[in-house]
Amino acid sequence: MRLTFLGTGTSFGVPQIGCDCAVCRSADPRDKRTRSGAAVQANGATILIDTPPELRLQLIAAGLTSVDAVVYTHEHADHVNGIDDLRTFSLRNRRTLRIMTGAIMTNMITATAAP
Repeated sequence: MRLTFLGTGTSFGVPQIGCDCAVCRSADPRDKRTRSGAAVQANGATILIDTPPELRLQLIAAGLTSVDAVVYTHEHADHVNGIDDLRTFSLRNRRTLRIMTGAIMTNMITATAAP
């Protein structure tokens, strides 16, 4: 099993727009962090934990080219707004992507999904 942290920043990301603190002004590349997300790879499958807004860039940076399922931890924008980036996997694989979540997130996805 392999766990890859795709992003470890705050809900704003780091650096934060308009912030003048030492971390946001830092030249250290470790202080450039995208919003939280992770990938678990096991038995030939890749499962994402959340889909942050930078998901496409995170997956490219991590070299991940396939996603089999997504687990959503909760419905906050910084954990779900990258959902549109999942379309490529459904289109390429010609199958529905499995999503595991609670009732609130299920209702949000159902309400916003195209018919």
